[in-house]
Amino acid sequence: MEDARKPALRFLVVNHSSAELPPLTLEVNLHVAGARPEDPPVSTINVKVPGIDPYDSKEITAQMKSRLRAYEFPDWQFLRADFSVVAPQ
Repeated sequence: MEDARKPALRFLVVNHSSAELPPLTLEVNLHVAGARPEDPPVSTINVKVPGIDPYDSKEITAQMKSRLRAYEFPDWQFLRADFSVVAPQ
């Protein structure tokens, strides 16, 4: 997704648990599929995720920061994402 000429990442966070998921901050890294482990990510985004009720989901949209211009991004099928929980909010 692209908004005002700035690329954005839209994804779904799903709580598969019977317990409420508290608010947290995720670090999302986008890599080109097949990239070597030492290659830098195309984009790294810190995203605040609100609390999610049991068996519920939230759609999240975040502006991306990258050294690439929007038209230089690989198609979505050539990107892989990984994430880690940075901190509870």
